[in-house]
Amino acid sequence: MTYRGGKPISPEDDLLGEGRLGYVASVGEDICGAMTVLDMDCTRDGNAVPNGGVCAVGVLPHKRRLGVGSALLSNSLRLMKEDGYACTSLYAYREPFYRQFDYEVCGLEVLVNCPVTRLPKIKDALPVRQIKPDDLNLIRPCFEQFCKRYSGMNTRKRDAWWPTTAGDYPYTVYIAGDPVEAIMVLRVNDDFWVAQEIKELFWTTSRGYETMLDLMAGLCINKTHVKWQEPSCSPLYTRYLDEGIVFTVRRPVQYRILDVAQCLSTLASLDEGQFVIGLQDRFLEENNGCWKVEFGPDGTSVQSTRMVADVEFDVRSLTQAWLGEPSADDLLSEGLAKLVNPAKLKVIKTLFRPCRTYCADIF
Repeated sequence: MTYRGGKPISPEDDLLGEGRLGYVASVGEDICGAMTVLDMDCTRDGNAVPNGGVCAVGVLPHKRRLGVGSALLSNSLRLMKEDGYACTSLYAYREPFYRQFDYEVCGLEVLVNCPVTRLPKIKDALPVRQIKPDDLNLIRPCFEQFCKRYSGMNTRKRDAWWPTTAGDYPYTVYIAGDPVEAIMVLRVNDDFWVAQEIKELFWTTSRGYETMLDLMAGLCINKTHVKWQEPSCSPLYTRYLDEGIVFTVRRPVQYRILDVAQCLSTLASLDEGQFVIGLQDRFLEENNGCWKVEFGPDGTSVQSTRMVADVEFDVRSLTQAWLGEPSADDLLSEGLAKLVNPAKLKVIKTLFRPCRTYCADIF
């Protein structure tokens, strides 16, 4: 009723598919709300934790405004944690609704709309070739290296996540370099004088990125514009900005920590230190209280403690500080987190380093 326009569902329809869980809400014996959770990962400092990607949240039209959706979202937090997810993320239809359940925006993604005539002229581009879906093993090292540069990325452990496996009409995939230094995924638009959309763009070197810009110029010679998404540290903006290129903030991803210890233990530092976090979580009581964080070259440990907090977060601001955009320093400066012990500021900033947060998956 919500996402199929009322189209009937037969018993043979596979509504979940591989790597997905379904959660439902009922009034009495009638199921009237549901949501899907995708089995994903969330990266930070080269590590990844299990992440539940929330999508397809819906309530029957005649059962709305009864609190069904709110009950579904609030209770699903514990269910996801019990099912092994350390954090969760989603694209909101409206961010304030999901803030009620302590999801918060992390990172800043941009949509590039570049006139073909404004693509830069690139010299010494890498060799480019098209690959088939059977050759996905060639691109995984490049993709995994790209993931390690950002927090919030889904590492795509399941082959079903690769967009090139889209049934009888797979995407076109180009790679640059050997070994691969850049990847471009698209469906070539065969119309003239229209915009060409690039579904995904990944790179590990500046030369690889520049090669893909050069490839765009050739692919789009009979188009007007080319569109693609990038992290907030867009190389096009910092090195090739030209009049007529438009950068738009894309619909952001909201994240939420479910398991404090598992998420914070992914933070890495070559320095040593310790501090205590005071945390407020309205929905997962076990997250409330103080957490002792100790870190060093051998890793980071997080344990519940009765010690006095050096810094205080709610779960929304802690999620942002964990992923790194906005950073803990920004949150403290804006009063969105409270520094209780100023002597611990340097230690806190050492572990909670800024990091560009980016999710390449649309779900």
